[in-house]
Amino acid sequence: MDALIEKLRELIEPILEANAVDLVDLEVRGSKRNLLLRIFVDVPGGISINECVRLSREFEDAIEMENLIPGAYRLEVSSPGIDRPLKTVRDFQRNIGRLVEIQVYEEDRLQKFRGDILQAEDASIKIQQENGDVIDIPIDRIHKALIQIKW
Repeated sequence: MDALIEKLRELIEPILEANAVDLVDLEVRGSKRNLLLRIFVDVPGGISINECVRLSREFEDAIEMENLIPGAYRLEVSSPGIDRPLKTVRDFQRNIGRLVEIQVYEEDRLQKFRGDILQAEDASIKIQQENGDVIDIPIDRIHKALIQIKW
């Protein structure tokens, strides 16, 4: 499966680049007779269903042209969803301006911070807490980060 994932990644990356879309995750599940390909994509501000449908058609055409998967398979192209943890700098960059709750390792315990993402760089992110304070959080100390819905 790892070889298939790598070939699939190589095949879809030019399509993603041409459409300015980020690959968030790629999963191959099932057996050779019942493959399920899940491709999670995103853009700053979130990807639309129509964009996922269009990309799905492009991916399917590329897979068929290369005869990458003989036989039947199912292809799902979707957003990673709001409940997916933010893990990479690019994840934080795509979500600048959104409310996030972050658990950070502070000495021997986890501390929670909540605020809007202002900036994301290689080693840290900046958030503005609800009280107006701006804090810098090193990415390597983040235990978990989840987008929150503003009410």
